[in-house]
Amino acid sequence: GGGTRTAAAAAAAVVSAAAAAALVGAPGARAFVYELPASTEECYLESLDFNQALTVSFQVLSGGALDTDVTIKSPSENVIYEGKREQEGKYSFVSTESGDYSVCFSNKFSTMTPKVIALDLEVSAKRTRQNEEKEALEDAASHDDVRNVDQALSILESALHTVANECKYMAQREAAHRDTSESTNARVLWWGTFEFFMVIVTAAGQIWYLRRFFEVKRVA
Repeated sequence: GGGTRTAAAAAAAVVSAAAAAALVGAPGARAFVYELPASTEECYLESLDFNQALTVSFQVLSGGALDTDVTIKSPSENVIYEGKREQEGKYSFVSTESGDYSVCFSNKFSTMTPKVIALDLEVSAKRTRQNEEKEALEDAASHDDVRNVDQALSILESALHTVANECKYMAQREAAHRDTSESTNARVLWWGTFEFFMVIVTAAGQIWYLRRFFEVKRVA
C-alpha cells in the first residue's frame, strides 16, 4: 500500500466522491488525490501476487503545464512503464512475480510549481488454473437459468464499474477545468484593477497638466 499527501480541498472533495462510487464495484481499488511538491519524486507501492492484474489511472489536476513523469517498476526493479511529461493516462499489466510494485510520479523538472495528481489503483482478484477449472466445473453443473443470471450479473457489474470510472474521470476533468477557470478569473480581476488605477492616475495627470497650461501667471 502507499500513503497520501494533503491536496487542494476542492479537488479532493470532488474526486473523493467519485472514488467512493468506483470502489463499490471494485473491491481492490484505491483512489485518492495528493500534492506532489516541486523537484521531488514520490512512489506508491502495491503488493501483488503472481498473475494479478493492476490498472493504474492518473490525471494531473493543477500546477504548471499539468504534466508529470510516470514510472512503474516491478519488485525486481524492472521498468514496466515509463512516460515523460504526461497529463493523464491509464495503464494495465499482469504481474509476473510476487512482491511490491512501485508507481512513481516525478516533478523534478519543475523547480517552483507543485502538482496536484489524482491517482487510481485497481487490483483484480488473483486467477489461478485451479480457480479456472473449478469455475468451469461449476458452470457445467449449474442449471442453464442460473448460469444465464450469473452471466447477466457479471455483465451488469462490468458495466457499472465502467460507468463509475467514467464518472470519476469526468469529476477529475471538472476539477481541473474549475481550477483553470478560477486562476483565469483571478488574473482578469487583477488586470482590471490595474487598468482602473492607471485610468485614475492618467486622468489626475491630465487635469493637473491642463490646469498648469491655462494658469495665468501674474507679473510682479
